[in-house]
Amino acid sequence: MIYCQNKPQTCFVELKGANISIKNNYNPYDQIMDTIKYLQSKDELKELVDKKGGKHAFIVSPSRQNIPKGSNTKERQLWKKLT
Repeated sequence: MIYCQNKPQTCFVELKGANISIKNNYNPYDQIMDTIKYLQSKDELKELVDKKGGKHAFIVSPSRQNIPKGSNTKERQLWKKLT
């Protein structure tokens, strides 16, 4: 996670060495969502993910990943959480 006080802006970065796929029912989208939930649960950290600043998520993978149009996908849930 990268937080910039001057903007304010929070960026979540997940680095993957292989194509994104569900592995043991836990994927990069789950990892970022869990990080956001954890930060929201801590009074001293929740300002990092509140609605005031910009939020971005980057999942770096050897293959390009697009946000699917389905409403119940992990990708779509993460996108909704960040907006």
